[in-house]
This record gives sequence, structure tokens and C-alpha cells, in this order.
Amino acid sequence: MNGKRAILLIGAVLLLLAAAALLWYFFFRESEEKAIRRTFSAVTELVRKNGEKKPLDEAGDFRGLQKLMAENITLSGGSRYPSGDFRTDDLLRMFIQGRKFLQTLSVEIHDMEIRVADDGRTASVSFSLTVSGRPLRGEEGLFREFFDCRASLAKRGRGDWILTAASLEPVIRRHDS
Repeated sequence: MNGKRAILLIGAVLLLLAAAALLWYFFFRESEEKAIRRTFSAVTELVRKNGEKKPLDEAGDFRGLQKLMAENITLSGGSRYPSGDFRTDDLLRMFIQGRKFLQTLSVEIHDMEIRVADDGRTASVSFSLTVSGRPLRGEEGLFREFFDCRASLAKRGRGDWILTAASLEPVIRRHDS
């Protein structure tokens, strides 16, 4: 009798473990699409500026953005923006320096379409981007620019997605939109 109980108990434990694994896999495991969206959400938060930023905050944003990008990144910005292969550190230094001239800066991503490659290690993302802000001095009023974008991402060791390339195509909008 004790042998049968032990077998039943072991079987019940194994069944519970299998059920827990299936529950985790189908309901709690983060999909690749969610992980990629999380990367873009983190970038928009780190890019955002509302008022004066202290040097430590700027350094924190720099380090945060650095973790979300490959060591080298390829940019295509048409004729108005930098294009080419850049060391991420150099690109981020230029961005942080330029952001100092803005009182506010925000980035909004819309209509994101994600395609993960069959190997699960790379992905391409298409989206619309709105960049808006207010200069610190001089020019008055808000600026607002619209872009159609494509980005390439690679999966890093622990499953985090990092940006490897980006293409920004300016979109002309009517003034009243």
C-alpha cells in the first residue's frame, strides 16, 4: 500500500509541475513582441525631457540608452539628419548635448509592426514616430515632426532586444494636423 501511495503522490506532484509549467508558458512568459515593445517603451522614456535635467540624470539616461543599443549602430536619416555607421557612445553624446538646448522633448510611437526572424535572434520593426518639444531659448513655440521609421534589432544573451539599425524618413504633414 505504501508503494502505491508514493507512486500516486509522485505522479500528482509531477502533474502539478507540468500544469504550472504550461500555465507559465502560455500566460506569464513574455512574448518576443512584448519584449521588443518594452525596449521601445524604455527608449521613449529615456529620451523624454521635461524641464532642466541635472547632470546625474543626463548620465543615467545615457547609460540606460547605451544598454538598449548595440555597440555600433547604422542610421539613415535622409538629407536632414546624420546617416552612416556610428559608435553608439558617440551618437548618444551628440544626442545628450543636443537635448540640452531643449526645454521639453517627447517621442511617441504609433502603428508598430514587428516581424521576428525565423531564427528568433533578429527582428525588424516598422512604426510611425512623432517627435515634439520646445526650444530652451530663441525660437518660440513647439516643434513637431513626423517620421516613418524602420529599425533592426538583435537579441542579446538574456533575451533582451537591442537596436542595431534605424532609418527615419521625414513625413510632411499639413499644418493643421
